[in-house]
Amino acid sequence: MTGLPTGTVTLLFTDIEGSTQLVRRLGPDYEQLLAAHRRVIRDAVATHGGAEVDTQGDAFFVVFERAHDAVAAAAAAQQDFERRGGASDATVQVRMGIHTGEPSLAAEGYYVGVDLTRAARICASAHGGQVLLSRVTRDLVQDAFVARDLGEHLLRGIDEPERLFQLLGEGLRDRFPAPRARAPGNLPRLRSTFVGRSQEVRELGALLTGAAPIVTLTGSGGVGKTRLALETARTLRASFRDGIFFIGLAAAATEADVAFALAQALDIEEEPGKPLAGTLAQRLRDSEALLVFDNFESVVGAAPLLSGLVERCPKLTMLTTSRERLHLRDERELRLEPLPAHDAETLFADRAAASRSGARLETGQAKVVTQICRRLEGLPLALELAAARTRLLSLPTILDRLEQRLAFLTGGARDLPERQRTLAATIEWSYLLLDEEERAMFLALAVFAGGASLEASDHVGASSGRALEVVTSLCDKSLLVARTTDDGAPRFGMLETIREYAVELLRVDGREADVRRAHAQYLVELVERAEPELQGAQQAEWLRRLAVEHENLRVALAWLADAGDDPMLLRLASALWRFWFVRGHLTEGRAWLVRAVERRDGAEPALLAQALFGASTLAAVAGDLGAARALAAQRLDVCRSMGGDADVASALSNLANITAAAGDSDEAERLYEQAADRARRAGARPVLASVVSNLGYLALLRDDASAALATCREAAALFEELHLDVEAAGAWLNVAMALLMLQLPDGAAPSLERSISRYVELQHDDGLSYCLDAAASLAVQREDVHRAAVLAGAAEKTRVRTQGIPPPVERRLRELALADIASSLGVDGFAAASAEGKGLTLAEAIATAVSLARAGAPGLDVRTSGRGPEHALE
Repeated sequence: MTGLPTGTVTLLFTDIEGSTQLVRRLGPDYEQLLAAHRRVIRDAVATHGGAEVDTQGDAFFVVFERAHDAVAAAAAAQQDFERRGGASDATVQVRMGIHTGEPSLAAEGYYVGVDLTRAARICASAHGGQVLLSRVTRDLVQDAFVARDLGEHLLRGIDEPERLFQLLGEGLRDRFPAPRARAPGNLPRLRSTFVGRSQEVRELGALLTGAAPIVTLTGSGGVGKTRLALETARTLRASFRDGIFFIGLAAAATEADVAFALAQALDIEEEPGKPLAGTLAQRLRDSEALLVFDNFESVVGAAPLLSGLVERCPKLTMLTTSRERLHLRDERELRLEPLPAHDAETLFADRAAASRSGARLETGQAKVVTQICRRLEGLPLALELAAARTRLLSLPTILDRLEQRLAFLTGGARDLPERQRTLAATIEWSYLLLDEEERAMFLALAVFAGGASLEASDHVGASSGRALEVVTSLCDKSLLVARTTDDGAPRFGMLETIREYAVELLRVDGREADVRRAHAQYLVELVERAEPELQGAQQAEWLRRLAVEHENLRVALAWLADAGDDPMLLRLASALWRFWFVRGHLTEGRAWLVRAVERRDGAEPALLAQALFGASTLAAVAGDLGAARALAAQRLDVCRSMGGDADVASALSNLANITAAAGDSDEAERLYEQAADRARRAGARPVLASVVSNLGYLALLRDDASAALATCREAAALFEELHLDVEAAGAWLNVAMALLMLQLPDGAAPSLERSISRYVELQHDDGLSYCLDAAASLAVQREDVHRAAVLAGAAEKTRVRTQGIPPPVERRLRELALADIASSLGVDGFAAASAEGKGLTLAEAIATAVSLARAGAPGLDVRTSGRGPEHALE
């Protein structure tokens, strides 16, 4: 097909809902119905200037030059269908999806690109009689059409969530179920069946969808609070348009820990120089999400954080599980009791069958099962632990063992609820059935807050290479829970109640300090292995590994500080600073580094210098240049006392960076030149590359683009040779900016594309935002002003999410580009194009920038894992 529009177009997909059932019900009459359906669609498309791209069966793919025409055509067709029969069996139920984008038109006459996938997935999310719009389309037509905001949803094959809108109007149906796409969230996948609790699920669901902004699910340890919370949340997915998020607090000890855990679950990064709680409130201000906080009893003092969020985020709902209520003004409590007898027996039988590979208990054993469940008082965790033993022990033996343990426990603490003493007895009994190797591993893994890798299990559990066999046995006995990380590696953790019991055993036995020291020692060795790799070819992989261990690292840092192990604390903090820097944990990392530096007596100078380096860098990024300069000066003194040229060169460069940021370019240049001389003398090529790069940026600051160009190119080549990917990405961006300052857009394009490619591989969204700004400047110089505005809008949207602060040169180029755009497009045109850019996903924005850089060549062929951008044609 020829004559199809190109550039920015609006795509309309339609199909008949339940067409297979219609064919079966109507038989030969379906052909007549299908023909009438096609006439309605084609009449509406022709009336509003659309072009039919493809028709297959009951599905249409139509393209329009204007979003207004596409929406008008969809509305007209749906109104016609409603007039012909509404929801009766004598008519078709057509679902429609509309999205605006820039698909590529192939020479063969068909469109390709992620925009087609997005439009098709939006259509698939609709119900019969419903028209769904993407955000970018809604923004383009909101002056002429009314649409209801349905919140963000995850579309199959699309990385980032899409905010969907339902078209409203006269003659259109108003009420539909939730879209068939998934709302965003991170609810853990539950692999076991949920038994009983139907009434509790209804009660809890009613509270959460009612007027209560905070609901606390209370009950004793092991009563099943977490399981009920997750099951109820699963049934409420359609009720919270912005998703449901699970925040585990097993490792949290302070309000700051809770804020960090929430930010991590929501993928919100800390904003330099601002309290994280304020950033969270700002980002969640209009959110209609459900936040599920688990194990809040360990941080009851952090409850004001929740009430503060409620005050500033009126549409937010929170569910907490805790052994005690939080005593907040807006809180409603639901107390969870043990399972009734029938449900307890059903749960025991179900878990016993799972333990015995599907083999069911015999009918004659029902009486013994009833006695076991009565002894365990209907506590789900106790029932599951006992059921796991049916693989090895007979039911009478299990009952006898329980009798012995309960009789022994009657002399326990009288102020503990009976259920908690019963649960402790069950866990203790399970523990006593372990062999010595299993017991040692069980106690060792109790100190891990975020689970343990197989390597960590072997190291801390001292299992002589048998870690896999031992942890597998503990998983079989329901004392450990196994899961896999994103790369498929196994990881082992405990339910929190069991972990508390194991930690108490460690304290009673006097072994806690030894195990925690082994835990900290393992993590110190891990981060010291990682530290050099964070500047090499394996940087992304080691960043991922440290992120997985982040909760354990926090636990180890806290224990080392409390135990007064200052040398080990300094080793751990100094090796972690670059991880904190890249991942944006600025306040947390700086606090630990300063704490380690303050306890410096007897410290190794090299470690002290490294810690000071990290602390000064994080302080500078946070905008505290006074503190940063003081810390950098201390580091320089330490390095001079060590006498090594490479260390002194690095310290001089660090101090020069901060001096330049403070506005003293002459002093910064003097320090850079000293650093370069020292680095050349020492043969320290990574340090020299950094100094050269900084000199290039300093020239950019002084508007000396010609001098900057050669220096930045030299730095980029050095970084590439040394496999320093983050630094190489920044250097190529500097080269591109120098060429843009020289009004050489064609020369800037390849360097900009190299920078984008590196940042995509590293999932470095902050760096990508600066690349999008540079791409906007490139578009201005190529007189593609509309695309420049779109890219500037996308850059702003990305930076709002990352909370990044543009450096001076990047900020200056952006401001110049914005001035040119506004002059060319006018206020309204600029606003519309910028809104279009903000409607793009990051992957779409990147594809637009790379397409510009390649002057119309195909998009960037880059695939990444995790949350990074992915541009792929389906």
